[in-house]
Amino acid sequence: SEPNAAVKLWDTRYIKPRRQAAETPLAVTLEPATHAWRSYGIPSLALSSDASRMYAVCKDSTIYAYSTAHLMLGHSPELVDGASKRRPAGVEGLGPIYGFKHDLFRAQSFYVKCAVRPGRDAHTSAMLAVGSSDSCAVLFPTDERYIHAAVARRAHLLEAPAATTPSQSFSSSFSAAAPAASPVPI
Repeated sequence: SEPNAAVKLWDTRYIKPRRQAAETPLAVTLEPATHAWRSYGIPSLALSSDASRMYAVCKDSTIYAYSTAHLMLGHSPELVDGASKRRPAGVEGLGPIYGFKHDLFRAQSFYVKCAVRPGRDAHTSAMLAVGSSDSCAVLFPTDERYIHAAVARRAHLLEAPAATTPSQSFSSSFSAAAPAASPVPI
């Protein structure tokens, strides 16, 4: 319910009516480093089929990937089956591990949504489909082998330190006319 890109992990046993004291989440992730001067909202979240990644569409036109194992750091007895009720502490979680950008993807409203299509077998990877404010859908492969390959292809390029922000996309290696679509290391 806040216009920023922090992801909050909640224990629904502690949610109270609005008229009572402010709620405390179990954990809050860090916002992406590029959001230091302006806050952006998250209109949509999607979970990978193996629940290891959570994808957050952000209004800065980037889809951020979070490791679900690192949304909450340290020991978390609240998440064990049959755990006794404890007041949440609001600990800090890690920020996003990488982001996706595409020249055709723009998230300018809170109506932009995303969904994950699981891979059919071991030879097909899951796809992340994201709507765009430009009335089109953009697909991203979620298999991290593609991310490592894209980063390795660009390892020899020297870039200015300021040019490696998630708000900029890498150019596509397929053709000059094709829109850029690649993961952005954070």
